Amino acid sequence: MKFKNITDQNLKVLYYTLFDKGNSVSAEKALDLYIKKENKAFYLSFAGHFSAGKSSMINYLLDKDVLPKSPIPTSANIVKINSGYGVARVYFNH
Repeated sequence: MKFKNITDQNLKVLYYTLFDKGNSVSAEKALDLYIKKENKAFYLSFAGHFSAGKSSMINYLLDKDVLPKSPIPTSANIVKINSGYGVARVYFNH
C-alpha cells in the first residue's frame, strides 16, 4: 500500500471525524500528529541493554554531554531532547 503525503487538511478531517464519533482518545492522537507536523518534529530512537552506551552514543552525536553516563541505568525510560531554552519535565507512570 502506498501512502500519500499527509496534509493538514487530512489531519483536520481525521480529528473531527474521530471526535464526532466519540473517539476522543484517537482524536487527541490525530491532534498530536498535527502539532508534531507543524513543529517539524524529528524522532530517533535508541534501544539496547542497560549500560550498553546509548547515552554515550547520543552525547557523541550531539557533540555535547547532555545525558548522564553511568554504569547505573539512568535513562531507562523515554528521554526526549529538544533544542531551545532549558526546561526539565519529569513524568511518572504508576
